Amino acid sequence: MADDDYSEFRTKAFLDSNMVLEALPLQDLPWSEIDSAGPMLLLVTPTVLKEVDAKKKDGRVGTRARDFNRLIAPIATTGKRVVISEGPPRVELAIATVGRIDWTAYDDLDPAQGDARIIAEALNAREIPENEKLVVSQDINPLFMAKRHGLRTHHAPETWWPKPDPGPLEKENVRLRQRLAEYEKTEPEFDIRFSTAVAQPQVYEVQKLSDEEASALVRRILAKDPKPPQQSGPLTAFNHDSSLDKRYETYQKKTVPQFVARYAQGLELMYGQVPFELVVSNSGNIRADNVIVEVLIIGGTFNPKPVFFQQAGPLAPRPKDQLAMPVPAFNMRDLVRPPVDRHEFQLDFDGRSTKIAATCEDFRHGQRFELEGVLLLDPRHQTDATVVVTVTAANLRGTKTERFAVPKVVRSRAALELVDLDELRYTEEPRMWSVLEKAIEKKDFNAFEWYPRLSDD
Repeated sequence: MADDDYSEFRTKAFLDSNMVLEALPLQDLPWSEIDSAGPMLLLVTPTVLKEVDAKKKDGRVGTRARDFNRLIAPIATTGKRVVISEGPPRVELAIATVGRIDWTAYDDLDPAQGDARIIAEALNAREIPENEKLVVSQDINPLFMAKRHGLRTHHAPETWWPKPDPGPLEKENVRLRQRLAEYEKTEPEFDIRFSTAVAQPQVYEVQKLSDEEASALVRRILAKDPKPPQQSGPLTAFNHDSSLDKRYETYQKKTVPQFVARYAQGLELMYGQVPFELVVSNSGNIRADNVIVEVLIIGGTFNPKPVFFQQAGPLAPRPKDQLAMPVPAFNMRDLVRPPVDRHEFQLDFDGRSTKIAATCEDFRHGQRFELEGVLLLDPRHQTDATVVVTVTAANLRGTKTERFAVPKVVRSRAALELVDLDELRYTEEPRMWSVLEKAIEKKDFNAFEWYPRLSDD
């Protein structure tokens, strides 16, 4: 006996053919988008059954058609509904019982057109009041016809459809990506990390000293450090430094004024420092041959050590000991550097620069290249600084490049807001001050760079 009592169902939905053949499987569709509580009844009309059956041998949707026929087979033999989902909501499937259609009553529906037949069958389905019938489709044409005849509709969204099969171009892209993945198994892989000690450092754009401020600062520095006295007399004549007067005059008229002229620049440098760390790892399973690591910065410079701007000014020249034995001068660069092991990196990073380079002949799996230094951020650069790290290797196709933004907060300051003119001390402790103080206490003057490098000679 047919189970055609539909009164228990809150929603009775008539399905278009495309819902059976093209959409996701009926049991996978989100029916709760139509009725969250349920229960729901899905109904297929004779025309839908005929259209689906005709597609059993179709190369594209034949499998879906055969699966659906197996699903509804129990309905055809027992008349009982099939449970699609236990829910919520609970969803069942049935074949609609359709009465004879008087096509003269539907002059806008063409009996030769499939969509029109489905709507006419829904209108003539028995045991269901007109106001409870709902037509579900993705196609606009049947929904428009249903609406015109007073039926409720639901336009199935794209999310109810499976992703389309890839076209020829996409298939070729997939094939090329697979080939690339195979190539990469024979290439080294690199992991690049770059970080700063402060996530968003504050830097100062320092206003240039006015003529009056510059003159006052010159006078204050000279008053703090006057020309040192020398003993005079016949017993000390042989140790008298006759060059002191000329050297102090140079200090007074050239060295200190030049220092003051660069005072704002020095303060920007002092307050614009932030430590950084760079780590490049060979994270793959392949050794990297003849590796080159290049690091560039836009909006600043790199330095291997902190910079100390002497806010109190350069020291005045002192008398030279005429009896002291002269120490031969030599340049550290002239010293022979120890050879670099083939597994080690040779670094080109001597001073303030926008570029760092490092090379390694044999960069093994799991090996790391680590570099620490100081970023000197330019407060006058209009945008945040950007660090670009590029790694190349003889056995790597192309390059590995990472870009890292270094955001900053720029504040405008007058020079004498940051330095007390009377005491010649910083009024606001620079970020690197504690590091510099510790180095000075230990007399480790190689731990930082003096700025500017001034000589009294």
